[in-house]
Amino acid sequence: MKKIAIIGAGISGLFAANLFSKNSDYQVMIYEKNNSIELDEGYGIQLSTNSIKLLNNIGFNNLEDIDQFNPEQIDFYDLKNQKKICELNISKFNTENCKYTALKRSKLVEFLKDRLDNQVIKYGHNIQKIEKKDDQIVLSFNENNLQGDIPFVEVRKHPWRSLKTSASARVIPLSGNGPLGCTENTATSGCISLCLP
Repeated sequence: MKKIAIIGAGISGLFAANLFSKNSDYQVMIYEKNNSIELDEGYGIQLSTNSIKLLNNIGFNNLEDIDQFNPEQIDFYDLKNQKKICELNISKFNTENCKYTALKRSKLVEFLKDRLDNQVIKYGHNIQKIEKKDDQIVLSFNENNLQGDIPFVEVRKHPWRSLKTSASARVIPLSGNGPLGCTENTATSGCISLCLP
C-alpha cells in the first residue's frame, strides 16, 4: 500500500484525499496546521462544468439541490459607472449531469470533509520542512504545534529495567525525523522495544 501525504485541508487537499480514498492501494493522510476546518457561512464559490465533472466522480451529483444554484448567464458591469458591458450565456456549456454551479464555499468543504474517514485529517500539524531522504519524503513538523493523534513513544518502567528517576516516565511525540529513525532502527534490529533504550 502506498502512503500519500497531503498538506492542507483546503478544497484541493480534501478533493485529492477523496480521490485517493476510493482506491484501496493508497493510504492517504491530510496534515492541517489549524485545529479544525472552519465551516462558517462565508462567501460563495462558482464551479465550472469541468469542476463539476471531477466532483461527480466522488458523488457531488448527490448533493441536495437546495444547497446549489445553476445560473444560466453571467453579466459583466463597468466598475466605475455600473453599466452593463456584456453578458455570457453559460448554460450552453451545461450538460444534464454537469452544470455551471454556484454554492456556499462552506457547503463544498463540508461535502468533501464528510466523505472522508475521521482519521484521515491530522489537525494541528504545522509543516516545518519537507525533504527527500533516499527514496522517501520526510515531513518535519513544528513540535510546538503538534496536536491530535500523532505517533509517540512512552517511556515507562519495565520489569527488568528501572528508570533513573520518576520524572523519566513520560510520553514523547515522534515528530520531525523521529518516526523515520524509529522505522529504520526497527527494520535493522527487528524489534522496536530494543531500538529505543
